[in-house]
Amino acid sequence: MLIWGRYGWYGPDGSSGNDNWDRNGLGVHGFNYATNKWTYRNASLGPLPTGDGAAAYDPVNDVVWFIRSGQTWKYDVQADTWTQVTTIGNHNGAAELVLEYDSKRHALWAFGSEYPSLNDLWMYDIARNTWTNVNDSGDIPPATGGYGMAYDSINDVLLVVRDGTLYVFDPKTNVWTRPTTVGGPPPIPGRTHGKFAFDPVNNVAFLVGVSSGGVDETWAYRYRNAIVDNTPPTTVTGLAASGVSETRIDLSWNAASDPDSGISRYNIYRDGSFYRSVSSTSFADSGLATSSTHSYEVSAVNGGGVEGARSAAVSASTLADTTSPVLLGAVVGSGGEVVVSYSEAVTKGSAEALGNYALDGGASVTGA
Repeated sequence: MLIWGRYGWYGPDGSSGNDNWDRNGLGVHGFNYATNKWTYRNASLGPLPTGDGAAAYDPVNDVVWFIRSGQTWKYDVQADTWTQVTTIGNHNGAAELVLEYDSKRHALWAFGSEYPSLNDLWMYDIARNTWTNVNDSGDIPPATGGYGMAYDSINDVLLVVRDGTLYVFDPKTNVWTRPTTVGGPPPIPGRTHGKFAFDPVNNVAFLVGVSSGGVDETWAYRYRNAIVDNTPPTTVTGLAASGVSETRIDLSWNAASDPDSGISRYNIYRDGSFYRSVSSTSFADSGLATSSTHSYEVSAVNGGGVEGARSAAVSASTLADTTSPVLLGAVVGSGGEVVVSYSEAVTKGSAEALGNYALDGGASVTGA
């Protein structure tokens, strides 16, 4: 278990200060369950310590993600280092937003914000380093911060709660619903929640702590009974791969089926190793090297979490680069040399071939 950050306090006499875990509020403290001891981790300087950002643990990369005020940071647990990540796109959450890790999509979900009050939902694709503002609909929770959020990996939904009201987001349809619950925290306006966490072993989400009304409670909530389905889905057929550009290969396949619990996602394997999961029957694999060949397999996973057999493997190559480099400019150096620049990288052999250069005014090329 890791604890980091601080939050301000205010006394009845008007005094104020910070409850820091160390003198600067920048340290990370870890608790070892085996030894029952806390230890100080001498982490590198990270984000400004605060109590109203949002964090989530990524078990695949063994890092903790932290977001606040439009920034994205990650803490490497093994290396004990913080890194600010320059992402493609960005979330707009300021403070008191919530963040959860999605184990099926290897992604992060961020929701809500205070100062300003927002109810935007964002997804961060970890593999692609991309934030996307989700085009959600339905019974969207009000624009504010202080929500509790948990990812229910058994039912593949986000559970969000505030003011004693539960909201459910389905990533497969991008639709919010507000189910009628049995029991639960009383619906008190302004009642924010501490931590909402899902226990996949018992199929229960635990709501711990309430910050308004002087109440400290723990609630357990089950969205839906777990689906018991030990029979794998059908094998994916019709997998096709096609290189469509110098850096991209498109995939498509026929939908698999499962009569008991349906299909929850498809696993894509590239060059023999698991690559990512998707919910659709097509995928664009981009960011590849020019003229590179890759093999692909796809399997289906049913609602009970059982994976079917992989499809037959197919291979495809990205397109070759057929565009010649363009000379962008030439600058004479202090030693009389001419430095040329091109629109893209050129091979060492072509760069050093003297016959590829010509100078006006009777000058000759003696070396390259």
